[in-house]
Amino acid sequence: MPDFPYESHFRDVSGYRLHYIDTGVRDAPVILFLHGVPTWSYTFRKIIPQCVEAGYRVVAPDLPGFGLSEKAIPSDTFSLNWLSKVLAEFMEQCQISNSVLFAHDWGGVIGLMQASLNMEIFSGIILCNSLLPWPGMKVSYLFKLWRFFARFSPVLPVGLIVNLASKKRLTRTEIQGYNYPFHSATEKKAIRIMPRLLPFKKGQKGYSEVVEAWSVLSGYKRAVLTLFSNGDPITRGGEIIIHKRIPGTRNQAHKVLNGGHFIQEDAPVEIANAIIAFMKSER
Repeated sequence: MPDFPYESHFRDVSGYRLHYIDTGVRDAPVILFLHGVPTWSYTFRKIIPQCVEAGYRVVAPDLPGFGLSEKAIPSDTFSLNWLSKVLAEFMEQCQISNSVLFAHDWGGVIGLMQASLNMEIFSGIILCNSLLPWPGMKVSYLFKLWRFFARFSPVLPVGLIVNLASKKRLTRTEIQGYNYPFHSATEKKAIRIMPRLLPFKKGQKGYSEVVEAWSVLSGYKRAVLTLFSNGDPITRGGEIIIHKRIPGTRNQAHKVLNGGHFIQEDAPVEIANAIIAFMKSER
């Protein structure tokens, strides 16, 4: 793809083949990009070049079941704990330490779960339209609608979904880029499963793990920056709770950007500038 000219790398992680890109200065500080649902590492194509030009190493894996990573994964394998374990094992295999996590959407769910298990795994975290459910959180109608659609819709047009949830209109090539790894219905299984993994009520699978994670994160003092958009009806306002609950958010240059849920399509330059400024700060 002309707008994603990166060499593919693969590793066997937790028994499955994981795809990732690894570009930039090899011995430089690492920015670990973690995508959400229903996307893949392609979603960061407009941000990565500026970070590499600034002198950093960028690593961006495709989550299990997404992008060019293996998709033949049993449905009951997916859980918050398993995805967190996959991330930790991937970082260990790639010898990534003291990295800054840039997480969009589900990337933040997995990243915050991992940070609660190992406070030293990231030197800092940037959350972009991304949050971990908290006890008593009100679930938006649109998220319920998305969860229902992802589970039951006979078609899941990934590129069109991203296009609809962005303020900027994607080109045909960009829509094809998002669709590229998801050729058939069987390759979209993880997209259908993941929205149902988020626990909002006591008794739901993963709820106790999320409660424990927030208990730990209430003492998390490593730097946490939020980059949220003003046009995302699902996560809008979530940064306020994050600022209240995670002490590492204090004195950070948080931003609310103009855009939709896929803010990386709407404001890539502003995001890249914020990442680079965060990397340069003492944190």
